[in-house]
Amino acid sequence: MTISFRLSVNAVNNAVKQMDDYVRSFKGKTSKFLDRLAEEGEATAKYACNSAEIAGYIHTEGEGNRRVVTCDHPDVSFLEFGTGVRFNGPAGLSPHPKGKEVGALIGTYGKGHGADPNGWYYFDMDVGAVVHTFGVPYNHFMWDGAVAIRDDMESIAREVFND
Repeated sequence: MTISFRLSVNAVNNAVKQMDDYVRSFKGKTSKFLDRLAEEGEATAKYACNSAEIAGYIHTEGEGNRRVVTCDHPDVSFLEFGTGVRFNGPAGLSPHPKGKEVGALIGTYGKGHGADPNGWYYFDMDVGAVVHTFGVPYNHFMWDGAVAIRDDMESIAREVFND
């Protein structure tokens, strides 16, 4: 953006007004940009989770200069990072791209039952009974949402700031 003006009181006042208009426009576009990034991340995470139930827990929070795509499902960590060596590889490792970084290594969190290749038992309150499980494969749907935001950031910025 270029603002040029002559050196007179009216010209300077006009330039200041143009700059104020630009700042207001930029603030609105910044908010729109953040909304679009969050929409992209949320939509991708909902699609990638492969579950209408889980998708219902994924939403965007925030205002001003902050947006957060979040999942409030009580089992989100187990679903995102996986549990059990049967589905996710050896104990102490993680198939998730951020698993090691955040300490979500198979068989090391929760009660550590995920390291048992024979699975484990737990009381399922929804069923009202003890059930056997080998765990769940990692899904990384929230990671996929973050990657979509990263990958589409430039095109969304061009869309928003060039209109």
